[in-house]
Amino acid sequence: MPPLWRYYPVYLIVAGTAFGLFLLWGEIKQLEPPRQQGGPPSLVLFSGVVVAAVAILANAWSQWQTARISHALQGLQTLRTDREYLINANMVRRTIAQSGDSTWGKPLGPSMKTAFRKEKMGPDVDNPSFREASLFLLNQYEFLAAATRSGGIDLVLMDKTMAGPIRILVMTFSEEIVELRKDAPKAFTNLIWLHRTISGSLQPYLGPDNFGD
Repeated sequence: MPPLWRYYPVYLIVAGTAFGLFLLWGEIKQLEPPRQQGGPPSLVLFSGVVVAAVAILANAWSQWQTARISHALQGLQTLRTDREYLINANMVRRTIAQSGDSTWGKPLGPSMKTAFRKEKMGPDVDNPSFREASLFLLNQYEFLAAATRSGGIDLVLMDKTMAGPIRILVMTFSEEIVELRKDAPKAFTNLIWLHRTISGSLQPYLGPDNFGD
């Protein structure tokens, strides 16, 4: 169902309608004669309002589900077509492949750890440093994870399409995530949540648990 905090007006309408039905049913039953030709109008009225309340809730759910799938597809398309994302992703993969001591999908080796922890700036946006490109990728997936966690992106679709890339990304930068979270405990909270939700595992170690992980 749609998250309460985002769709609270719909839930308030449905709850208010249910409460009104409860009061209305009691009042009509007291005023209505015991038998009326053609059936009890209170039951007809009650059923009509129930159908209207259910229709409101069903419409909200349908719109929410459609929006979630649409947002997921837009996010996936961005990862495959956005120029800035492709530049940074290519830089990270190429650098790791050429390092000689690191493999994509396994914790970074000594040379890549050193490169990541250097506060080095690339000459321009088309030539980021390894640290800049790595943080760009992590933040991109953190944004998608936050949208998924809030109900804006369909979790099932993310699981079916992004489980592998997310697991590989988290595994590759697991030790760097731990280091970053020492100074910023809330860093990548949503990415960690999405990884754990999809994989069903607490591995790799990503630092001490915080509220919200």
